Formats: sequence, structure tokens, C-alpha cells
Amino acid sequence: MDKVYIIVDGSNIAFYKRTHKKKAKYKNLEIVKEFLHDLSKNFPICWEIVIDASLRHMIDDKDALERAIKKGLIIQCPDKIEADKFILEFFSRHPENTLIISNDNFKKYKIDNLINFKFVILFEELILEPKIEQYLDTLELTLKEVNLNA
Repeated sequence: MDKVYIIVDGSNIAFYKRTHKKKAKYKNLEIVKEFLHDLSKNFPICWEIVIDASLRHMIDDKDALERAIKKGLIIQCPDKIEADKFILEFFSRHPENTLIISNDNFKKYKIDNLINFKFVILFEELILEPKIEQYLDTLELTLKEVNLNA
């Protein structure tokens, strides 16, 4: 186990602080991408932003979303299947090194040991709770210990 996976509930992020027309904000996804790109410079992470197929009909910048999907920067789930199911399936396969960023509680799925970071976006900055950098510092030490003992 050399990497930590971070899975972002992109639909949840996009709907945070909707536009005045109740549309999801593509800019929120850009803020998260920039945050994770910067984080990856200091920590061994792999990350994916996963969205519901329905988001393309409810977002303020459909063209930007389509470009990001085509470039592979955002993963769109199949129609009529919630992204939550794919996010949680991945977590169930890799619970020891997967983190989720979402304000969703996922209570209906009854997943034990879920590592879920809540967020706000303030002045175009992503703020996570708990602080992901501190968590990754602790996890990185654990990963090094595991690799040394392997």
C-alpha cells in the first residue's frame, strides 16, 4: 500500500452554495481539483472526482463539465445509478487507504469505519474537517511502518 486514494463526491461539491438560479457550480469542482493537485505535491495520493449523470443537466457551466469528463478529469457515473454507490463500493474494497470528501453522511448505506471529510468553500478555498494534511501525515507514517515490516 503505497498510495492513499481520495474519492470526491463531485455532485455534493458542485451543489454546495448553489447559484441564485439553484444551479450547481462548476467552479466548486475546479476549486477541489486545484486543492487536490496541490495536495498531491506533498503526499502520495491518487484522487478522482465522481459525479452523478444527472449533474450535467443541473450545472451552471455544462460545456466546462463536458470537457472535464472527456479529458478524464471527472468521472461521470452511468445514468440512474448514484455516484454514492460507486464511491462506497471503492471504499469497501480499499478501506485502509481510501478517504472520501463529501458532506453526505451516507447513513442509508451503513458503512463501518468510513473516513469522510466534511467541507466548506470560503472565498474560493476548500476547507476540510478534519484537516486532511494532518490525517495524511499520520497515515503516511503508518504506511511507511507497514512497508518497512513487509
